[in-house]
Amino acid sequence: MRNGWTGGQFSVVRVALGLCFGAQGIVWLLTAAGDKAEIIVLLSLVWMVFAFAFVSGVFSRVTAVCLGVLSAGHWSQELIALFAHGIAVPKLDDLAARADAAYALQWIVLCAVIALLPRAPYGSWPARGRVDPGGGWRFRPWLFVTVWVFWVAFHGLAAFVEWRRGDAFVASHAWLFGLRVAFVLAALSSKTRPIAWIVLVASMILGWRELAHGDDGGVATIALLALTFDPAWIRPRAGAAPIFVFYDGSCGLCHRVVRFALAEDRDGSRLRFAPLGGETFEKTIAARERERLPDSIVVVEGDELLLRSRAAARMLATLGGFWRVAAWAILVVPAPLADLVYDGIARLRKTVFLPPKSACPLLPAHLAQRFAP
Repeated sequence: MRNGWTGGQFSVVRVALGLCFGAQGIVWLLTAAGDKAEIIVLLSLVWMVFAFAFVSGVFSRVTAVCLGVLSAGHWSQELIALFAHGIAVPKLDDLAARADAAYALQWIVLCAVIALLPRAPYGSWPARGRVDPGGGWRFRPWLFVTVWVFWVAFHGLAAFVEWRRGDAFVASHAWLFGLRVAFVLAALSSKTRPIAWIVLVASMILGWRELAHGDDGGVATIALLALTFDPAWIRPRAGAAPIFVFYDGSCGLCHRVVRFALAEDRDGSRLRFAPLGGETFEKTIAARERERLPDSIVVVEGDELLLRSRAAARMLATLGGFWRVAAWAILVVPAPLADLVYDGIARLRKTVFLPPKSACPLLPAHLAQRFAP
């Protein structure tokens, strides 16, 4: 099952998950009290080290395995009951016990997926300074299928149990049962899979107990739901003309923006790059126009010239996926206000970021072909 995940988009989920871990560790640290306070403090510090590892992408595989083992140990009794007797037996008939077993599985699947993904996605610390900014990172298709199979099995089994117990015919459970069945059916076809994902989220929200189960259970569910989403469903902005991104060759931030675009542009069919003041720049933009342009990022698509925040939005929209959502968010903000923020960042960029060694970044041959003089 092909998907639109890129290293940068996965890093967004990874950082959010790591920050949730860190917040939980801080809560435990601040509320530690009683006879076991020292143990709680120690565990909180270890947990926060895990959180830092997730945010930075350092030892992310090892961290995921450790968290999976800890989760399995924490919910070992519920897991044993689930696999030994089945989810419908009296021992797991209680909602809380079934939720514990469900969350144990969700945590283990989430940690296994993260542990089996390729290392060093764009945006992680190990990927810094890499010649190829994307590094060929991909969400392995078979692993993406595994996440979907888990949810189909999870909700298919839950629907079966509810039907056998009679919960499916109780008014308070009928809508949830119907959503579970609709999800399983819609997930079978690639054409209806986006609808299936929406139904999946709706079923989890309707079954709010599952999302509200403790501080850490909901985090696993939300992260696993995010990884079930396919960014390819949000297509890049359509257009026939190539888009030229002109950047300041002496600006470290501009170079990072270019590397970001190269890493996140999956097909590489439309974005082209050239330095401001270069040969291509002078041929593309008239002299009277060049005098008023900022020395940061300028985007040209056909006869359209975009500056500042609108230039950034156009480039993000061309990447598709989560980045197109970010472009929509920028376009919602009035241009003068968005440009004010853009100019504020531009004023600080040469102070905060070291200048590059050359106007064109060091890149492998297949990416260097996308640069014009």
